[in-house]
Amino acid sequence: APTSVHVATLPKVEGPISLETGSPILALAFVGEILCAGDSEGRIHLWDGGKKLASGGVHPHHKGAIRALIAVGAELASVGDDGVVRIASVGASGLSGSRDRNLSKRSLRALTFDEGLGAIAVGGDDGMVRSFALESDASAVREMDMGASVTALTFLGDGRIAAGCADGSVRFAFLEGAAEPEERS
Repeated sequence: APTSVHVATLPKVEGPISLETGSPILALAFVGEILCAGDSEGRIHLWDGGKKLASGGVHPHHKGAIRALIAVGAELASVGDDGVVRIASVGASGLSGSRDRNLSKRSLRALTFDEGLGAIAVGGDDGMVRSFALESDASAVREMDMGASVTALTFLGDGRIAAGCADGSVRFAFLEGAAEPEERS
């Protein structure tokens, strides 16, 4: 059965409108004026002002479901069941120039970006949070064991990251120095 993204009247989208996709949408993000939706089949759907992009607006992107999307400037970062973080440019012609990092053998479910640090962090079913600088594809990956599946992430702006975990805890870890998380259940 077709599924929909219902959009109320917003500055970036005229309408109220409903955008049909044909499969469940699991993640949303705006990159500039373009609405990006990640689906359960690993595809990214793209609309500009409520209209599918001329390229067709549907791009195969991950093997398995897309679990999280975020805007990183004019790029879109995504994670999914394939354990890959993928960063691609978004424009009127769709997605281009994908940079991939295979970070886990299990699903990645959470993703965050800190513009000040120029760093991205991901987390997922293996209980690890991995962060790295976007400046180069060869930048070192810092791994922090959270002890439970990671379902949500945010940078705190003070040198730490917070991870929401499937066991009901929120854990904090330093991005540099001690890698042991603090638990705040």
